[in-house]
Amino acid sequence: MTSERWNKIKTLFQEAEGLPADDLSAFLDRNCEGDAELRAEVEKLIAAGQLEDEFLQNSAIAEAASLFEGEPTAGIGSAPSEVAPPRFQAGILLKERYEIIRLLGRGGMGEVYLASDRRINRNVTIKVLHSELVANKESLGRFAVETQAVSALNHPHIMTIHEFDSANEDTPFFVAEYVDGRPLNHLIGPTLELQKALDIAIQVTSALSAAHEAGIIHRDIKPENIMVRRDGYVKVLDFGLAKLAQNRPTSPNSGSEDQTIALLRTKPGMVMGTAAYMSPEQARGRRVDARTDIWSLGVVIYEMLTAHRPFTGETQADLTVAVLRSEPAPISDYVSGAPPELDWIVSKALSKEVEGRYQTSAELRADLEKVKKKIEFDESLSRSGKALSGKDRITDQDKFTALEPGALTDAAAARPTSDGQNGQAGPTSFLSLPGVEVFFQQAKAKKIGFSAIALIVVGLISVGLYFV
Repeated sequence: MTSERWNKIKTLFQEAEGLPADDLSAFLDRNCEGDAELRAEVEKLIAAGQLEDEFLQNSAIAEAASLFEGEPTAGIGSAPSEVAPPRFQAGILLKERYEIIRLLGRGGMGEVYLASDRRINRNVTIKVLHSELVANKESLGRFAVETQAVSALNHPHIMTIHEFDSANEDTPFFVAEYVDGRPLNHLIGPTLELQKALDIAIQVTSALSAAHEAGIIHRDIKPENIMVRRDGYVKVLDFGLAKLAQNRPTSPNSGSEDQTIALLRTKPGMVMGTAAYMSPEQARGRRVDARTDIWSLGVVIYEMLTAHRPFTGETQADLTVAVLRSEPAPISDYVSGAPPELDWIVSKALSKEVEGRYQTSAELRADLEKVKKKIEFDESLSRSGKALSGKDRITDQDKFTALEPGALTDAAAARPTSDGQNGQAGPTSFLSLPGVEVFFQQAKAKKIGFSAIALIVVGLISVGLYFV
């Protein structure tokens, strides 16, 4: 959709809003001039409940629409519509050190190459801005600050930046570690197991926690920016849209920190990120914070678990309306036997209002880890071949009273995070965990045999060790 097309849709919608049904039909007949697709777009916006004026009037929409040209549902920030030849050809040597092997791909702001670091004999990736964007000082500034922000992080799940070179303004580039794996979007599908999906999500939350604590927001979390190595290790890539949190405290000794923050602030109202994974506040061009990344990761988790995106649309208008107004189908509609806690967790991550979401990535990680433990226990019990029956059966409610959806986040606050930040004082022993005492009372009431209780206790201990 071109910006001109979107402006016409917006204008017709604003003029048609509030017209009686009879007048509306005549108005569309007269102004759409037989363009059925144009009429359908206007009618969709009207049917969506008169989409907020602030959204339609926001200059972000005109900015974003210009990036959608030629791609009905393309990602915001896509490469220029006219595909240019690669900036570097195989065999070229950069800085008498990095030998280009091949082009790996093109992203929203640049080209990524596989190269060989001849000095220490290792493969690396090199990212350069698209030729068309080099002259854009705003893009160039974001590119430079990206490398400085990410290189300051030292986290196993965040791609390591080795070097940034801007000596030649025509071809500024940075050198990063080469991740030998596959992007997550190549793995999503029916063959992606539930446990594997949760493991990937947990690793991503760990990376985001580190970035958010450093005041860095990714703003473009999507499967294409999550690499999964052959050994299952996850790396989060491309902080090209990163932005220092605006409320980050400044230090009197920080020198250029204020300048850095200013550089990372994007143009007011500019929509950035990829449309299907953008939060409602991103779609409206509002200020974002760490909770925007939590929303985007919630979309990714939903897609991993169900092999479907929670919000879809044939056009940008459809997709935006879905993000702002629609609720996704429950995960259990796609995944039989999925723990109900998963629906609760993803719904919380995808709250339209930022205050209703997880407030930190650490909270989300804690709940994902609890559900993963529960699933592991259930699978262990199933494999044991000692499934109980009749009055002796222990139900999920018996085993995991403490893991009811409403208790997940409270339990997370009662244990130290994996980042070393302590929450409230946690239980002093496994037996003092919420729900464990209830379980033994239920077991006693049901007169379950010793061997059956022992089997359950082994699993509960494995969960209990996580909390203490």
